[in-house]
Amino acid sequence: MYKKHTWKDIPGEAGVDAFLHNKQWLDVQNDQPIPDALAKFLDLFTAYGIDSLTITLHFTSSGYNVPMSMHGGPDGIGWPEEIGDERTLRKVTIKADNPPLDGISRQTIYDRKTLDEIQDDYRDLVDKSYIYYDE
Repeated sequence: MYKKHTWKDIPGEAGVDAFLHNKQWLDVQNDQPIPDALAKFLDLFTAYGIDSLTITLHFTSSGYNVPMSMHGGPDGIGWPEEIGDERTLRKVTIKADNPPLDGISRQTIYDRKTLDEIQDDYRDLVDKSYIYYDE
């Protein structure tokens, strides 16, 4: 007999560090431009002379895990592990690494349409990120 583990709305985070180079925001990891859905929010920081940001993608995970088995199943030979995991971006936090005293230091994005666009751009990163699940 197997035990199916399930979870719902477990929080997780993924991080992106960005820097400004020739008036364009780039991802520190790969020197690629930050996608437009997110980049349009970074221009506000540029106006204050900020050139380095930490971006946190806050998501939740809901899913299940059925461990593999060496026995059972229709042929009596067991079955492979089965995992289902649906992740939903809940908010994006942008923080200036060295904020000015009289300017913006942080911004949070909650708009559902924008979050969906950002999640599409960062799907691989979000899907591979750790969730804070404790049985």
